[in-house]
Amino acid sequence: MSKKRNNKNLDINSNWTSQKQIRGWKHFRISGRAYQNGILQIELMAVCDRDVTIWIDASNLAKNDQWQPGWL
Repeated sequence: MSKKRNNKNLDINSNWTSQKQIRGWKHFRISGRAYQNGILQIELMAVCDRDVTIWIDASNLAKNDQWQPGWL
């Protein structure tokens, strides 16, 4: 059973799990949001290492099978 993705999943402090490790981590929390050229960008911070952050398009979280909402 997969969790439904909705706009609340894109709120600050929402939890996300990557299917593959990114810079050594799979569990992330949304730590920032910004619009660039009208596209919502999401900053994800590794839960266990606050120095590990990445920026991605919000659409990548919503459509990409690589990301799941919550911590799995």
